[in-house]
Amino acid sequence: MRLTRCGVDVLVVLAALVVTQLRRSTVVNADSDEEQTARDWLEQYYRVAEDRYFSWVSASWNFNVNITDENNQRLVSTSPDHRSLSA
Repeated sequence: MRLTRCGVDVLVVLAALVVTQLRRSTVVNADSDEEQTARDWLEQYYRVAEDRYFSWVSASWNFNVNITDENNQRLVSTSPDHRSLSA
């Protein structure tokens, strides 16, 4: 599956919304191990996605203001099409 820039933006926003909503949840069962596991996973995913998105935005900015082969390589290496969020 290939993600476009817009697709990554949507995933980051959705992850942020889900994490925010889970944090606002006031009703928590004592038996909610699955819920806690989901919260932990989403928080970790959000941290990774946020870092990767920041790297890509920085590389994109650098390339757009200084078009060089080196900045192009950085942009390509941080592109959502070339990186997995699970790593």
